[in-house]
Amino acid sequence: MTAPAGYRLVSFDETRADEMLSAFTWGFAQRLDDSGREEIRAMFPWERARGVEVADSSRGRVGMLAGVRSTHAMELRVPGGGTLPAAGLTWVSVHPSHRRRGVLSTMMRDHFARARARGQAVSVLYAAETAIYGRFGYGAATPHRKIDLGRAPRLREVPGSEALAVRLESADVAVHGDAVRAVQRRLTRPGSPVELGDTMVHEVFSDPLGSYRDAEQTRIAIVEDSDGPAAFAVFRRTMQWGETGAAGRVDVHAWGAVDARATRRLFEAVADMDLMASCHVVVGGDETLLGLLDDVRGVGLKERDGMWLRVLDVEAALTGRTYATDIDLVIGITDALLPTNDGAWRLTASADNPARIERTDASCDIRMDVSTLSTALLGGTSLTALHAVARVEECTPGAVRRASRAFRSDQHPSCNLMF
Repeated sequence: MTAPAGYRLVSFDETRADEMLSAFTWGFAQRLDDSGREEIRAMFPWERARGVEVADSSRGRVGMLAGVRSTHAMELRVPGGGTLPAAGLTWVSVHPSHRRRGVLSTMMRDHFARARARGQAVSVLYAAETAIYGRFGYGAATPHRKIDLGRAPRLREVPGSEALAVRLESADVAVHGDAVRAVQRRLTRPGSPVELGDTMVHEVFSDPLGSYRDAEQTRIAIVEDSDGPAAFAVFRRTMQWGETGAAGRVDVHAWGAVDARATRRLFEAVADMDLMASCHVVVGGDETLLGLLDDVRGVGLKERDGMWLRVLDVEAALTGRTYATDIDLVIGITDALLPTNDGAWRLTASADNPARIERTDASCDIRMDVSTLSTALLGGTSLTALHAVARVEECTPGAVRRASRAFRSDQHPSCNLMF
């Protein structure tokens, strides 16, 4: 991997934490207090930290970290219930003095090469700016919706929900981290991270940027069924007073639930607390919680992009999931950054046989770039819809419709954790 003139690629460890934090605060215009710095040190994946360092004094102070990034290693749920090894790209920052010099492009290419070498089929991230990552082959794969449940929302009855045990406690990653891991392993929705490393679990419990500066300490709600932890919510309450009395606010920072029973029991508790008037939650696409609401209009739903995904290994990504209908067609993929993905691929799959894929010289039935494939991989956006906006080219009549039906997922994808 070649760095721009005057720079070099480097790995770094926690001994350079202050330099990494400097690059981050410059890149994101953030101010960190001592507690925030310590939280980031605990949640940053130092073992996979990489950066671009100044190597020539004409570019700045020699040895300065001009850009930094790292990755969480995770297993990501895909349609059919299987998982793909994924690289969760995080803490990507470029010092403003070094913008427009190829620093970010260098870090991204380095990330792709190292993730592929580790056998990770896809890369996932949350985009600070949505215009950045499409040019690197990422596609918006899961939606996020912000809602306000208010106080004691009317939730549809779910048999057996009232029998589930729920406890509310002060959150502690050392005490409750295993419960979060247990819930994540049981999630079946595509896009769910189901195996979490220590740094990612720590991030679930952290607030390094002081987003909840005026709130109480972090709390956690845990719901259990006969198989163990079935739901969790990490939240904070902020006490507020209105003209008519108490008007506190609950902010749910992270949550997950394995089914409708656990979801209902969780929000019976979290969204009905004394002195609280609102409960703010992020949900996915056709999230179970939305289906439980008697009045979905009353929650002030606001939609935005959620997790972005980038296919790193076409063969591994397309054979790692199942398909809703039989499929046998040739897909043309263009990928300027990873030539190993570029070309024509024949995909075959059926209900009785796992997916197979191989390179071919046959004529393509459909064509798309890797960003479009990445958008469609988890089944959240149909290939028919992508064809309608000219992101998929149909070469064989009817091929887009057949492919779109096959790529459909029974469960709409969602990622319930930020990283």
